[in-house]
Amino acid sequence: MKRHKWPWSLAAILVLLVCPAIQAGCGGESPTTGYLGHDESSAVFLDWSRTGDSVKGHLSMVLPMNDGLTSLSAPLTGTISGSKVMLRVEAGYAGAPTSLTGTLTDDHLRLHGDDLSSSDLVSATRAQYNAAVVALIPQASEEDMAQQRGAAAESAVKLGIRSLQIGIESYAVEHDNVYPPDADQSTLGEYLAKWPTNPYTGAPMTSGDNPGEYWYTDYGTSFSLDGYGSDGDILISVP
Repeated sequence: MKRHKWPWSLAAILVLLVCPAIQAGCGGESPTTGYLGHDESSAVFLDWSRTGDSVKGHLSMVLPMNDGLTSLSAPLTGTISGSKVMLRVEAGYAGAPTSLTGTLTDDHLRLHGDDLSSSDLVSATRAQYNAAVVALIPQASEEDMAQQRGAAAESAVKLGIRSLQIGIESYAVEHDNVYPPDADQSTLGEYLAKWPTNPYTGAPMTSGDNPGEYWYTDYGTSFSLDGYGSDGDILISVP
């Protein structure tokens, strides 16, 4: 089966859901019958089109592996005789074809095989399989999200300070290596393509010692510039 070790990227996940079998492409005719089995950690979906006693379709699975999720997808062929189902999946875990047997009763399909052990599947659509897979994706906790927002804000402060540093040094180049008496927009605005934004307020960065602000000191032929983080402590100092 074709394996995909998933990064947590929504775009990548959607590609895997919409195009489960790369060999078949994304524009082919969809199978008309599908069966789904899932729990809190995995999902399996089998869909096929049937001509007489012959079926042709795909087997798709999402399984836990190495603290993440692994997606597997492979084409299948098989036969149905009464309630007995015999399937051949093109590639198993070892890369060799895998045989599955099962019993089809009304809207239920019970499968047996090396890759599936024993699985009870019920009639379903691929959209339902997609929803089951999305439900497996771990959601970030509020604490994780707060940490991510905090890290992004700190990065924005650092970038803003570096931008101001460039403006200050550009000013000195045009003023015989004398640094500006202050570092506000009226003095440095022309030396910056865009004035940096305070990530904590959404307003332009200003002088001060509050989160997202900066403190500039001019020594004539040198200077110091500090940027403040969320706790009001100095986050970055340049040069």
